[in-house]
Amino acid sequence: MFDVLSDYLGLAIWREQIGLIMMGLVAADIFLVFNFKRENRRQLQQSVSYIDIVLAVIALVLFGYAAWNYEGLISYGY
Repeated sequence: MFDVLSDYLGLAIWREQIGLIMMGLVAADIFLVFNFKRENRRQLQQSVSYIDIVLAVIALVLFGYAAWNYEGLISYGY
């Protein structure tokens, strides 16, 4: 999918940006699947708590920000 964006639309996407997006998705998935005792919610038939939803959103926002502003972060160091 990312090759299509760069080849046909002319968008320059760094490999690190793809990695940041993937890490954000994985971190959010971990917060939503596992509870604080590292038990799988799906096997225990538990619902997702509000704090885990908030942590998943925070992970998506942080990694999304880093991916969106990647060039500025590496060139200016902030």
